[in-house]
Amino acid sequence: MLSVTFINVGYGDAILLETVEADQTFRMLVDGGVTDPQHFLGHPQRIPAYDFLNSQRIEHLDLLVITHLHEDHVTGLLPIAEHLSITECWSNYLPEGNRSVSPIPLPSFAPENAQKLNRSIQSFNRILQALHHQGTKMQEISRSERNRPLSTGTTVDILVGSPPLLEEQRTLIDIAVSSATALERIDALIHLDALINLTSLVLRIRSHGVAVLLGGDMYASYWDALLSAGVDLSADLLKLPHHGHGDSASFSFARAVKPAHVVVCVSNDRPDNCPNPEILSLFASSTIHFTDSVWLPPYTDRVEERNALVFTLNEEKTFHISTIPPQAIFRRK
Repeated sequence: MLSVTFINVGYGDAILLETVEADQTFRMLVDGGVTDPQHFLGHPQRIPAYDFLNSQRIEHLDLLVITHLHEDHVTGLLPIAEHLSITECWSNYLPEGNRSVSPIPLPSFAPENAQKLNRSIQSFNRILQALHHQGTKMQEISRSERNRPLSTGTTVDILVGSPPLLEEQRTLIDIAVSSATALERIDALIHLDALINLTSLVLRIRSHGVAVLLGGDMYASYWDALLSAGVDLSADLLKLPHHGHGDSASFSFARAVKPAHVVVCVSNDRPDNCPNPEILSLFASSTIHFTDSVWLPPYTDRVEERNALVFTLNEEKTFHISTIPPQAIFRRK
């Protein structure tokens, strides 16, 4: 059995995948949203990823995947790394020799995108320290890989951005954490922020005849290049890339994936007009779901507050969809 749980962390990604085969449970978490209390204040339907896992009595993860280093994917992982046991972690970047990558605080005149990324790298450094302390196996993913086993009957295709882009990321992080000049650090962070979505790890999980595509924050240009290379992107369940921004998908991508269900990880205040209605219109034949209580006709006809949206694979090889309401405690057998 496969289940995919999209945790409502507001604007951000936190996705729990679980398989159960012959009483053996495998759990992996993809990203962790944010931890800023202001993001959750006044929004009882939202829940930090750690609080959700704690409510589900989950104390161990077999695999943690950090798709990329943006704040809305990384910072919520810190309490998880500190309080849960984690067997293995994948990331598209690991510092050489386990050195610290804790950047220096920026001056107040630094733009907000640089400040956010600086804080995100600080959190990432603390996450790495916590994982190293508990003995988690760390793996830097820098090349695409097909058919990697996850558990019995479940495999993953790992799709990676261009190696030169990953090398540029490493160079910019080095400058951001080591330069003695504030302006150099700010400039490096601004450039890193502009390219970091395209470093996302993309996962296509296959289990018992169905596929789940988790698109990170990749752009349409990336998908179109994969399709030109003949890469199979078809999926029954799609996590819409980049929160449904206008750069997240194309007609050719939507036609190639042909998902029955599309999930948009976005907050109900819809920053930057995301999800973009033109992007959603590409998936007219799919059922569209929002993690937060988004009101966007014709894609929603009512607003439902929930802490999580759960897709469970049934015997007919289709997904049963359920929700976990705010503050509900689901006790596992």
